[in-house]
Amino acid sequence: AKAAKVPRRPVATICHIPLGRGRVTLGDMFSRPLLIALGLLTAAACGDDDPATRDVTLRFAAVAGDDEASCGSVHEDVGPGADTLTVTDLRFFVSNAALITADGRELPIRFDGEGGLSLDDVAVIDFEDGTGRCTAGDASMQSAVSGSVEDVDAVGLRFDVGVPFERNHSDVVFAESPLNRSSLFWNWNGGYKFMRIEGTVNDDGAMIMHLGSTACAPEGDPNPSACANPNRPEVVFDAFDADTDTITLDLEALFAGLDLAPADDGLDARCQAGFDDGDCAGIFEALGLPFGDTEA
Repeated sequence: AKAAKVPRRPVATICHIPLGRGRVTLGDMFSRPLLIALGLLTAAACGDDDPATRDVTLRFAAVAGDDEASCGSVHEDVGPGADTLTVTDLRFFVSNAALITADGRELPIRFDGEGGLSLDDVAVIDFEDGTGRCTAGDASMQSAVSGSVEDVDAVGLRFDVGVPFERNHSDVVFAESPLNRSSLFWNWNGGYKFMRIEGTVNDDGAMIMHLGSTACAPEGDPNPSACANPNRPEVVFDAFDADTDTITLDLEALFAGLDLAPADDGLDARCQAGFDDGDCAGIFEALGLPFGDTEA
């Protein structure tokens, strides 16, 4: 029998501590959406007609409660069933990132593509290293993405978790990196897996969480015109210090509403973004996404 639910912990909170230790964890996972950023570096002028820009680096981390989460890490007491989770995959896309000024103006961040794990408007955050049980990806990893932004004072940050629609329904075979990863792709109609988090549970079960767009129309068409369920969580931090804050995804908070252990019928915990998938309900709530008749 499933254990009784326990009160949910926030997925994100904000704290301010010295550079290198600062951390912005997700609070309410996605009533304020999800993730993280850090760093302003140098300023440079682009030309007489272009605004001056500066370098910026968004740094990400993953934890389960107070413990760092990474490929192969083991975490006890996760979810209402207090299960043991061993991480075997942990990757997600971020896109349309922008710093926010005090008057609410968004300053788009243009990623520089360094390391081959980002394009100008989308990057993959990858904590999976292709070793041990982590076999879905490869050795390439990325926990920080750099780029440039207009050189204006900013107080906040926003970004989407996912791949922009105009990039989401292309041929993965011919796509530029990081959109050429078949393990992060469903099909042309559905597009990419915006988040892929997997693990083993209590040594005898498995957990799969894949987030992406669903109900894309026309159904089966490789070039859909729209998706009824975009499923791109928006992350917004109204108060964000780019010099001291890191964006942290808390798996303990993400899975606070999901029993990870196999159900009585032997089925593993599995959320693949379908509205008929009961295991998605708590995860979507944590991400601030609507699920079935439940609004965000």
